[in-house]
Amino acid sequence: MDATRLPVKLSCADETHRAALIGDPPSFDALCALVAATFPQAAPPASFALVYTDDEGDLVTLASALELAEARRVFQAQGRTLHVRVLPRVAAKDQLPPAVLLAVDELSSTLARLASGTRESLAQSAFLERSRASVAYSAKQTCEFFESARKEIAQRLRDVHARIAGEIERRRSSAAAMDAAPAAEPEDVGVEMETRHSEQRSGEREEEQAAVSGDSDDDDDEVTATETQAMEAVEEIAVGLRQQDQHQPPHEEEMMDESDAETVACSSSDEDDDDDDEAANGSDVEWAVVPDVWNAEVTLVRTILPHVHVDDCVAALRQHGGNLEAAINELTGP
Repeated sequence: MDATRLPVKLSCADETHRAALIGDPPSFDALCALVAATFPQAAPPASFALVYTDDEGDLVTLASALELAEARRVFQAQGRTLHVRVLPRVAAKDQLPPAVLLAVDELSSTLARLASGTRESLAQSAFLERSRASVAYSAKQTCEFFESARKEIAQRLRDVHARIAGEIERRRSSAAAMDAAPAAEPEDVGVEMETRHSEQRSGEREEEQAAVSGDSDDDDDEVTATETQAMEAVEEIAVGLRQQDQHQPPHEEEMMDESDAETVACSSSDEDDDDDDEAANGSDVEWAVVPDVWNAEVTLVRTILPHVHVDDCVAALRQHGGNLEAAINELTGP
């Protein structure tokens, strides 16, 4: 086969013609001129397209001299004829009815609007997700803050109750020690108890100052003020009771005092009458001495809870056997 001659087969519609291109490499313009000469209805070249089927069965468009040279190399190597099909160029817009074109335009506009709305929705969803995460984090931090404050308040209340109970226990121990001391040494006992109470008050004041300085940065001012007021009230009451006990004369001298003999007799007769009335009503005889026995406890409870009635304080103390912390918990309960 001549290397400068390329046999071709041209097909257009139902017509097929055989021809040959001369040249090395063959000219693409010569091929277009050959097509226009063979099929006049396909002229000029801009109104048709040239395609061929390669060795893999794919349609390949011939639009340049380089593509024609590649096709010539492949087909000459296989010894085959290049079959070129001439296809008229037809605009799709010219073949479609106006109604179809209008529907396509409306559909494209709708799709564009949907795409824009989808983008906006995605942007808003991302913003809402960030806002939701921020709100959840803030709620978590708030819950943790309230939980910490609740624990701190509960701990401080427990400390206040413990200090009050310790002060009451020390008062009872001091009273028991004074009662057990010999009557011949009242001044020495009083000096020793006053020294001990002074040391205890100094230690308590140092502890209170350390606690106040340690909690100075705490935001809970109300709990700190309540604790300070309660401890000051406890200290004042304890000091007053100590002074009262220190200046109280011995029971023997009081009973032997002739000036108070009539008062003592009247008091004894009144107490006997009260005992008779309580025995007749079936009530407990201990009720008449409860206010004197628990006078300090009732005063402490009313200092902490001023709105509670004295009878309620006495009833709570009697129910819990003098346990001040348990009585306060019951009086402050729901």
